[in-house]
Amino acid sequence: MLVFDTLEYTKKLTATGVPQEQAEVHAETMKQIIEHDLATKADILRLEKAIEDSKAELKRDLEDSKADLKRDLKEMEMRLIIRLGGLLVIGIGILASLEKLL
Repeated sequence: MLVFDTLEYTKKLTATGVPQEQAEVHAETMKQIIEHDLATKADILRLEKAIEDSKAELKRDLEDSKADLKRDLKEMEMRLIIRLGGLLVIGIGILASLEKLL
């Protein structure tokens, strides 16, 4: 967390002609903005780590999905080969039957 020195900031403002009360309000507002709304280097490093972890997890999931898809395609290929073989046998059987009839 960043620390903002309101007293030092107020002194600098009053030294340039800003009224004391206005300088204090401005300093307090700046303190709230800096301490609560700005990301620190540690915050950014945590986010970068979380992003890298997410990327690694997504990559693993993608590789798993890719392997599953390849497996499914191989299974489908085998089923199609078996069906085509069956259709070929049936077709030959029909041709043989027609040849005997004619």
